Amino acid sequence: MHEAPAVMTIPLIVLAVLSLAGGWVGLPKGLLWGDAFGRFLDPVVGHPAAAGVEVSTFALSALATVVALAGIVVAWIFYLRLPGLPALLAYQAAALYRILAGKYYIDEIYDALISRPLFWLSSYVLARGVDTAVIDGLVDGAGLTVEGGGEGLRQVETGNVRSYAFAYLLGAIAIVAYYVSRVMR
Repeated sequence: MHEAPAVMTIPLIVLAVLSLAGGWVGLPKGLLWGDAFGRFLDPVVGHPAAAGVEVSTFALSALATVVALAGIVVAWIFYLRLPGLPALLAYQAAALYRILAGKYYIDEIYDALISRPLFWLSSYVLARGVDTAVIDGLVDGAGLTVEGGGEGLRQVETGNVRSYAFAYLLGAIAIVAYYVSRVMR
């Protein structure tokens, strides 16, 4: 076993100090500065006692401490004192062990109900239908329109000066006809 490098140790030390400071923020009344964080939040969320909930902070702290100590004792028994006990319990309660080891199969349910339908929707409907048919169709259609217009203009642009003069004359006649029709109304 080797010591973790400073790049990992220093952030962990900072987090440990901040967690200690965070634990001291919500002290019970009468201890040092009391529940400073609760007093800070009272104007926004109200006090739990006003809602009819009165729980002793000391009782909650004691309960958390007892649960933590019980976890330490159980871990000590399972992994140091009787290391074969976890395997025996897993064998005797195989169904419960499978459910817990499978994390209640939440990942599999989420995969079946959410992920796979979304992947199918994005692959077949959105990628092939919307992206390929609609978006690519519009972009390709715009390109083909420009290409077709260029081909049409290429046929007109022959380099013959008489053809250009005739097109210019037709344009001038069209403009004059437009203004004459506007004046005649």
